[in-house]
Amino acid sequence: MEAEPERLFSSAKATMTDKRNQMKAETLEALESLKSWLRELHSERKEEYLQLLEKYSQLEEKYWQLDEQYLQLNEQYSQFDEQYSQLNEQDSQLKEQCSQLKDNTLYALWRIGGAKLGILDTAITKFIHLPEPLIERWHRDCQEALAQSLGVDATDKPSITRLDVVSAWFTQTSFSAYPADTGPVDIFYLFNYRPALPKPTPRTVYSGLGLRKEATTLPHMQ
Repeated sequence: MEAEPERLFSSAKATMTDKRNQMKAETLEALESLKSWLRELHSERKEEYLQLLEKYSQLEEKYWQLDEQYLQLNEQYSQFDEQYSQLNEQDSQLKEQCSQLKDNTLYALWRIGGAKLGILDTAITKFIHLPEPLIERWHRDCQEALAQSLGVDATDKPSITRLDVVSAWFTQTSFSAYPADTGPVDIFYLFNYRPALPKPTPRTVYSGLGLRKEATTLPHMQ
């Protein structure tokens, strides 16, 4: 609680306590005056009045005692409420710190794991424009070479597409600098090599991304 509001609250609390004490004193004084007046009263019911007044005085005394207890309990409640607010604030701070720690930990794991797996690398898209006559000539030459290697006429199936030709050119351009290797490799490709490769053996499949799950070699691909 800030200084000025706390000062005003303490001042109002002290004023209310003084008013209560003053009211209690005035009430007890009025009861004593009423008792004195009844004692001097000449009436057959004077004793009855005095007994009733005494009972009322006892009830009034109990009321002020209970009122005092109520004030004490209210003071304790205010203290507990302030402590609860502080604990609740600390709990909120701890939860926020735990959440930040959790997020930081997950982020750190993501950065470390992503760097290890290579999935945080920036994706770059490049467009290569090739002349259409050049693609047509490549397509015709490749089609004839494929038909000749398979011993069939160039007009018969299997056939290759222009996309196959462009993809093969891109693959050759990318990997031609690497030395040839006769060891088995897994091939990733975006074009159709099925007509040029041997028929897959049983339980050997092509995936949707073009991963042919069958051992082959770079010379065979070339």
